[in-house]
Amino acid sequence: RRVLVAGTPILKLGDLATIEIESDVLSEEVGRIEVGSHVELVGKALGGEEAAGTVKRIYPAAFTKVSSLGIQQQRVKVIVAFDNNVPRLRVGTRLDVRIITAERTNTLAVPERSTFRREGEWYVFTVNNGQAHLTPVKIGLKNDEWAELVEGLETDTRIVLEPKNEMVDGVRVQSKTRKE
Repeated sequence: RRVLVAGTPILKLGDLATIEIESDVLSEEVGRIEVGSHVELVGKALGGEEAAGTVKRIYPAAFTKVSSLGIQQQRVKVIVAFDNNVPRLRVGTRLDVRIITAERTNTLAVPERSTFRREGEWYVFTVNNGQAHLTPVKIGLKNDEWAELVEGLETDTRIVLEPKNEMVDGVRVQSKTRKE
C-alpha cells in the first residue's frame, strides 16, 4: 500500500490507433515541408518494415538543441500521423523519418556522390574512350543518394561514380566491373 497525494496520476490511458510521431527537423530544412507531405517511417521498432505517414502539424517556432556532435542547432517540431495500419509502438520509440518534399518520375538521375561543384557550377566526369571529361550539368532535385540531372547528360552516358579531388579533365580512367 501507498498513500498518494490528491491529483497524482496513477494510470495513463492512450488510444494506440491515434499514435503520432514527433520529429525534430532542422530549421533550414523545414521551409520545404508542408502539412500533408508524405512521410516514410523506418526503424527497428517496426520490425524491418516501412510505415507511411503524413505531416499533420508544423510548429510555428524553432527551439535550440545540441546535436550529438555538440553543435547547437535550431530545430522545429513536426507531427506525423500514420496513414493506416498503425504499428504497435511505445512512447519514446525511435524511428527514422523521411519527409518527401518533392518527387519526379521518368527523370535522369545519377548517384549524388558522382556530382560536385566547382566555381559555383555543378559537374560530373563523363567517360569516353578511356578518358574522363569534365562535364557541366544542371541539377534538379537532390537527396542523400541521388541527383536529378536536368541538363548536360544523355541516358546511357558513362560517368565516374566517385571522382577524386585530384581528377582533371582528360585523365585516363579504367572501368571496374561491380560484383553483385
